This record gives sequence, structure tokens and C-alpha cells, in this order.
Amino acid sequence: MQKALCALVVGLLFLSTRSATAADVLSLRVATIPSDSGSDVYYARDQGFFKAAGLNVEIDTISSGPAIIAAVSGGSYDIGAGNTVSIAAARERGIPIKMIAPGALHSTSAPTDLLMVEQKSLFHAGRDLNGKTVGVSTLSGLNALSVQAWITKTGGDLSTIRFIEVPFPAMASALDQGRVDAAEMAEPFVTANKTSLRVLADANNAIGEHFMPVGVVEAMTRATFGTALDPLLVEPLLNTAAKYGQLEHPLPAADVIWSPRN
Repeated sequence: MQKALCALVVGLLFLSTRSATAADVLSLRVATIPSDSGSDVYYARDQGFFKAAGLNVEIDTISSGPAIIAAVSGGSYDIGAGNTVSIAAARERGIPIKMIAPGALHSTSAPTDLLMVEQKSLFHAGRDLNGKTVGVSTLSGLNALSVQAWITKTGGDLSTIRFIEVPFPAMASALDQGRVDAAEMAEPFVTANKTSLRVLADANNAIGEHFMPVGVVEAMTRATFGTALDPLLVEPLLNTAAKYGQLEHPLPAADVIWSPRN
């Protein structure tokens, strides 16, 4: 069963189907995140969708959604991938960005983001992380929010837990070196480290059941991408973000989704 919808976009391009001529080509700078859920722009490029739509797209990777939002709002990029919570928080601070298309979907049957610990760890619930250190890709946004919600739901006390920012590629090393006791990791890093790490939880399930968060690639759980922005799939994230203080109050989904009328 697919879960709540994890909107992974500041914007990931509505593509027209018209044929392009050289004179029509529009250059765009796009930033995405270093995980499978940020790979859709590469698919679009490799399949020729951008070229067919008259777009010359330059793609760069940036470590986190909030950093991408800052880069887009500062004019370094035209479009970027980002999660719903970070986008809503930016809107709340008056930054004029909106989602223009969906990104990766979270699915309970095929999760691509998981809370991981070492194989020998005795942790099994949020209460076991009291007094411990948890690695997240960013201290604000979906990555931290889902872990906070799961810890609370399973008996943990957030006031005793230290959260630190760790880039996705460095999380396995942080666990191995003891710098963190648990880490919210994304594919392909989950599968790449499955022999040394184990899954503690699919923390995204604490938010809802459907929302828009070569060897390894063939074996790992691949991201499922949305085809339309559904406000009902955005609202669980906005409500949970307000509950845990990442937003001052719940925002209506329509406030973060672009439409021709706004």
C-alpha cells in the first residue's frame, strides 16, 4: 500500500509535448538531491524529454532540500528538488516558491528512506534512543520530521535526543565510527550498506500511509514518482510539521502548490 505523498519538489518541470527547434531552446538550471528520489530529472534528460520540450537543462546535485531552496530563492538555480516540509517552512518565512510537479512517493511496501542502526545494535523502539545521537540529512524538513514523529510514537523523549546533520553518503561511516547511534538513510545507501547495518524503522510511516518524502541500483528499492500534485497527499506532512514545530501553524496545501491562478 502506498503511503502519504512526499512532494519532492520546489519544482520539477511541467514538460510540453511540442517539438523544439534550435531557436526555441530555453536553458534552465536544476538542482536535485543525491539519492534515488532525486533521480527523475536525470531520467527526463536521458530519455530526451527535456530536449523534446525545447529545454537545455543543466543538472547539479546539492546535499539537502533546504540548501536547494536557498539556492533557488537566491537565483543560483531556476528549479530544484525539495520536500514538502522545507517548502512550506520557506513559504511561511515569505520566500516566494511553490511546487510545480510531484517527486518521489513514499510507499509502505517499498520504502526508500529508512532509519538504520548497526547490526549489533540493541535498539528496537524510539525509547531506546533516549540520550542518543541521531543523524539526519538536515535538521529541518522531512528527514528529521519523520524520525521525530516515529521516536515519539514509540515511546522516545525528543528532549533527550541529539540530532546532527550528516550527508547521505557519509551516514554509514558516521554509524560505523560511533558518531551517531542511528541514521535516517536513503537509497542507494540503504542497500549498499545492508550487510553492516539493519533497519530500525520506516520512520515515514509515523506521518501517514501515502505521501509525496549498477549492482546496488538493480537490487535496491527504487523510488516511485508521482504524476500529479494531490493536496490530500501533501496535508499529512504539513500537519505533522506544525505538530513538531517545524511550521508555526498548519498551512493549506493550496498555499504550497502552484497553479495558473496563483
